[in-house]
Amino acid sequence: TPLLSVVTCSIDARKYDALEAHLRKVLAGRPWELVGIHDARSLGEGWRRGAAASRGDILVLCHDDIELLAADPYARLVDALTRFDLAGCAGTRRL
Repeated sequence: TPLLSVVTCSIDARKYDALEAHLRKVLAGRPWELVGIHDARSLGEGWRRGAAASRGDILVLCHDDIELLAADPYARLVDALTRFDLAGCAGTRRL
């Protein structure tokens, strides 16, 4: 079972804590880690540092204000990222 590394850049402790709580809920029982970069000069720089600090088999780069609403997001991410080099998620504020 692959370890999922979720990397986020966040300067907002409230958003980071909410993301961590959400991931604990939707990824419960699955192997995952959250790598937070809190002092990045840019998203690219922060995500590079986060990727270097991660331990996972699969790397997810995301913003700090997301929610994974699909059923079994772990399985969907693992499936997509073992078949393809890159996968993108679409979002909305109108759901």
